[in-house]
Amino acid sequence: SAVCEGYAHAMALLLNKVGIDCYYANGYGENSPHMWNTVKIYDKWYHLDATWDDNDNAFFNYFNLDDAKIGADHIIEPKISDVIGSGTLPQAYNLFLPECSSTDANYFVIEST
Repeated sequence: SAVCEGYAHAMALLLNKVGIDCYYANGYGENSPHMWNTVKIYDKWYHLDATWDDNDNAFFNYFNLDDAKIGADHIIEPKISDVIGSGTLPQAYNLFLPECSSTDANYFVIEST
């Protein structure tokens, strides 16, 4: 049993163990602080939110999304390097946040081919 941070840490541990680059992403979902992952597959980055796929109604809806798709219901906090010197730091930020612009490894893209 875990909240989103536990899911993100478990996903990073498992994926890093098998050689897949995986980092944490911080932001908001449903107006609450939220954490998920960014993963690198075949040299392209994607968002992966295992927390929001852990229910009886949705399967793989949040596996390997691009920035636009995850942004439909997640607010992504900025990279710390983008806000340093602005005078005000947000409550949450990301140390590393790659651009996720591909849908090549999206679960539904792969399953439909």
